[in-house]
Amino acid sequence: MLTIHKDMPTYTLKNLSPELHQALQNAAKTNKRSINSEILECLETTYMSNKKSKVQALLARLESLHTENE
Repeated sequence: MLTIHKDMPTYTLKNLSPELHQALQNAAKTNKRSINSEILECLETTYMSNKKSKVQALLARLESLHTENE
């Protein structure tokens, strides 16, 4: 879930293709979000999930090494 802070930077997206804009509108409508919230969710899912996955993989590897050494 997104956490929004008042002091967060603001960005403007330029040169969106009509197809991408339509896809964002459709996804936002389906998910009952604004287009802005849909874009934020996409970015967070893409970038934050990768970090979580790497941490989870590292923890699994550490657990595996711990089990091997018992």
